[in-house]
Amino acid sequence: MPARSFLLSHLIPAAAARDSGAPALVDGDERLDYGTLHGHVQRLAGGLRGLGIERGQQVALMLPNVPQFTIAYFAVSYTHLRAHETSRAISYAVFCVNKGGGG
Repeated sequence: MPARSFLLSHLIPAAAARDSGAPALVDGDERLDYGTLHGHVQRLAGGLRGLGIERGQQVALMLPNVPQFTIAYFAVSYTHLRAHETSRAISYAVFCVNKGGGG
């Protein structure tokens, strides 16, 4: 049986459509269902587009293992940007900021 292909950006909307109240993320006592997660991701994706960030641009995500990382990661996938989370990219970004290079 051939594997079905899907886009990462379709994962949360599909789960929210199936059962928006199903738990998507659990962080201690905090629980986020698929419907709420989808809403947060859509709002952040819209904010990224509103800032002028366009398809094909790179975005570095530097967050600890918290629900906001998942929201940011999927927001980037909704806008078809490229998320770079490698330590080399993060080290470079931190170096530039510390040296006053900005970006």
